[in-house]
Amino acid sequence: MKCNTAVRELAASEVAKGYKPSHVHRNLRGITCETNCQVLEAAGGFNLALKDVHNAGKSWLATHKDIRLQGAKDPWLLQRDAAVEALSSRGWRVADLDTIRKSDS
Repeated sequence: MKCNTAVRELAASEVAKGYKPSHVHRNLRGITCETNCQVLEAAGGFNLALKDVHNAGKSWLATHKDIRLQGAKDPWLLQRDAAVEALSSRGWRVADLDTIRKSDS
């Protein structure tokens, strides 16, 4: 049976927050809180499986890509300068540390 769309979206939103699919499944199925299981069954998610939670999270993450995970588009010097500026503006004391690896010289 197909799982309810609202239940899948709920599971996907929890995975998107950074929770593991196994924890989301355990919490929704009522293993840690029995009232969750009753609400889940009333919503039509009585057959929610761990694989459903995993797939819902993967499909959500595929359509909502995190720009932090796509790689840097700026050279590392510009990234460093931006990070130093951002931290300095928040009151952090920041110092530049430059290192050279043997392969860089």
